[in-house]
Amino acid sequence: MQFHVLERRHVTLVFTNPVNDRARAETAHLPGGLRTEVSRTVPVRLRAGHHTYRTVVTGLPEQAELRRLLDAALREVSLPSDGLLLTDRLAQRLNLKAGDTVTLESLEGTHVTREVRVVGLVHELMGLSAYMDLGALHRLIGEDRAISAIAVTIDSSQTRDFYRQLKTMPKVATVSIKEVALKTFQETSARNVLFFTTIVTVLAAAMTVGVVYNSARIALAERGWELASLRVIGCTRHEVSVLLLGELAMEIAVAIPLGLWLGYLLAVALVNLTHSEEFYLPAVIQPRTYAYASGTTVAAGVVSALIVRHRIDHLNLVAVLKTRES
Repeated sequence: MQFHVLERRHVTLVFTNPVNDRARAETAHLPGGLRTEVSRTVPVRLRAGHHTYRTVVTGLPEQAELRRLLDAALREVSLPSDGLLLTDRLAQRLNLKAGDTVTLESLEGTHVTREVRVVGLVHELMGLSAYMDLGALHRLIGEDRAISAIAVTIDSSQTRDFYRQLKTMPKVATVSIKEVALKTFQETSARNVLFFTTIVTVLAAAMTVGVVYNSARIALAERGWELASLRVIGCTRHEVSVLLLGELAMEIAVAIPLGLWLGYLLAVALVNLTHSEEFYLPAVIQPRTYAYASGTTVAAGVVSALIVRHRIDHLNLVAVLKTRES
């Protein structure tokens, strides 16, 4: 969501200080530059009643394409010509809703203080921010066409030339490359998730083998005489095994859907515990995850069934029948 749907830029240039928007034209002429989009970020303190929060207001141009704003239903939200858009979690923290008024105090430059109306809410997974139309933000803080950053899409075939020329641009404080940020995020997440998933999978498989195998051993011990009698009257080993293991298979078939439902509830509960002011993680479970969990359970059940089948195949018929007679 964050790297592909909300942010469509390839590179973001952040300047040491606000610069004139002529920097956009200079950036657009760099080799490989396809599209540029400016923004202005102002640190502010928002106050609503006894609630306060320090964040940034980002001014975006009308019809922004490289930095989209979405609502909770993932529908695109248009920037109003005046007023403020808040992320839903920031609005919740300040106890605000659309139509309310919030006091905005700029923490940069002249430190102006204004009353601004909240005209809508947007949904974001990272950070607690506010957004305004770029022109409206300029008017609010009393400045003329200043920008803080430029988002750029570039031609992949000219990436090296683009970065080479970029090094010659003055006042560029940082260069954020989406591909690098995404790769780092995915590698870090993959290590953590893989480690956790491996442990949970091993424990789940061990529990499944233990439960199924113990159930089968108990059933075999309780019904050993009946199974031995069936062998004596002519039933094959396969037929006797199907009689016992078929019941276990039915138990597993009933248990898997229940386990998937309980697993979903557990996953949602764990994800809800990870929420913070910096990020929000929705519980998204892909169909392949259910298939993986079910496959692990079935595989563990098959291993248990093979062990029990071995015990059935080597059942001492005489000893079992004598035990029942005694």
